Amino acid sequence: MPWPRIQSNLALWWHRALATGTGGGFVSMRTRNFSTPLNLSTFDGITMRVRGDGMRYKLILRDDTDFFALSYQASFDTVEVGPGR
Repeated sequence: MPWPRIQSNLALWWHRALATGTGGGFVSMRTRNFSTPLNLSTFDGITMRVRGDGMRYKLILRDDTDFFALSYQASFDTVEVGPGR
């Protein structure tokens, strides 16, 4: 099944295996620009529920189609969760 997989209007399932012992350690996911931009002006923030692996990740959001425009960034740490949880 292709990843990422949209589970509903509010959920996205993204799964990747990361090989950190061989010089790896970077995973990225991007979307195409929305044909109709999302208007998030009435929201106070973004909530994410993440099943973690103990690593730190970063979320970057842009409100411009220019890749080099200003962006909103937040780093977050995760707690390792065992298989099947």
